[in-house]
Amino acid sequence: MGAPGVACAVAVGFYVAVERRLRPSLAGRPVAVVRDGRAIDLSSDLQTRGLVLGTGRSALLQLCPEAAVAPYEPARYEEGGRLLLDLYARHVPAVEPLDLTHAFLDVAGVSPDPCSRIGREAAIGLGVTVGFGLGPTKLTARAAGLELVARGIRRSGETLAVPGDLSGTGPGGDGTAQVRAFLAPLPVSYLYPLPDGVAERLARLGFGTIGEVQGLPLRELARQFGWPLARRIAEAAEGGAADRVRPAWPPPALSVSRTFEGGLVDREGLVRTLREAAGRLAREMTGRGQASDEVRLVFLTEGGRRLEASRRLARPTRSPVTLECILAALAGRLLPAGGEPPVAMEARVGRVRPLPAAQLEFGFGGGGGLSAPPLPAGGIGREEARDVARELAWCFGGKVLAGPGEDGLPAPAGSSGTAVKAGGTGAGGAGDCGDIAAAARRSRRERLLIFYDPLRAGA
Repeated sequence: MGAPGVACAVAVGFYVAVERRLRPSLAGRPVAVVRDGRAIDLSSDLQTRGLVLGTGRSALLQLCPEAAVAPYEPARYEEGGRLLLDLYARHVPAVEPLDLTHAFLDVAGVSPDPCSRIGREAAIGLGVTVGFGLGPTKLTARAAGLELVARGIRRSGETLAVPGDLSGTGPGGDGTAQVRAFLAPLPVSYLYPLPDGVAERLARLGFGTIGEVQGLPLRELARQFGWPLARRIAEAAEGGAADRVRPAWPPPALSVSRTFEGGLVDREGLVRTLREAAGRLAREMTGRGQASDEVRLVFLTEGGRRLEASRRLARPTRSPVTLECILAALAGRLLPAGGEPPVAMEARVGRVRPLPAAQLEFGFGGGGGLSAPPLPAGGIGREEARDVARELAWCFGGKVLAGPGEDGLPAPAGSSGTAVKAGGTGAGGAGDCGDIAAAARRSRRERLLIFYDPLRAGA
């Protein structure tokens, strides 16, 4: 088989490891993390007693009265998730988080094997067992990772590789056939990325494995799900699209640096410098359609001391007034009256992300377009629309507002991760736009791409 390009890292025992790190008294005790009354993570000693994920809280305590039961609190696990992602980022060029326990890693051409090194460091430093599914696409890597966990990970750093590739041929024969054969016995819940409820609906229709979906005619899938979603399901059953791992971690940061000849001694100069820094950071984020919820200020003094303070915000902002107030408050903490004057300053905003909601209008016909330079004559085409839709879907999250489907068939409600409303043609997360030319006759409202973050929307 060819060298896999994508790894799906799956962290096992993550929540228990975080609880033990936050509460050292739990060391050596059986621990369970419970969400909505059921266990979502169990320590290894509980698993050896036959307990499984999904066990109810009362049944768990009845079978193991001495177990420590910790309620699931998302805020408690954020720092542990960042440490795990930082570990991945030290060994591979690109990390794309899925959730706290799953992430895609770009391992194409990385040597020596990063999986064993990551697994060893995760076990020693964080107390987490990490397994890796390897494959030519994100779907195959994720399916291999989930299957590895289902079979039971024996050691941190263990891997399960999908045989073959999707280029058509491989050393052992037809690489595509090998991928199909690997996926065939796996449950339909391994298909990715598809909207919520698709796997359950396939199971209700009597299709429990990916192999059964592979044998379905596309027209039959379209009869049940509509053409856009049917094509996505069929593509997923064959191994998924060859989509690169996006470098989404660590989150980008923006900074402004200043130096002060002879040291900054007057308050007016400090206020003016902080206002300029806040304005520049705000303009950069506004130009990119982004906001930040982390502000950091660093001063270097004549004596070589480094003074640093930061603040996390309850919600993202890009307001220059807000940034200036935060920087002023941090400066007040770092520079007491009569202290050593600073000779250099850095103002930084971290965790810079797209705003939770945004709209984008395609330019159809002759000029216009997404951004300068203008689009060529004829407006945006099908492939360009698909590329933009995929990029925006990655930026803004996984839910879609879909218009009517292709071929005159209505797209199913909630049928995609991204909605493209262009000329009345629906789109899946891949941005399948249909008849673009007809969109020129539609209103501006009908020609908007609409994206939203499902977490902020309460979905």
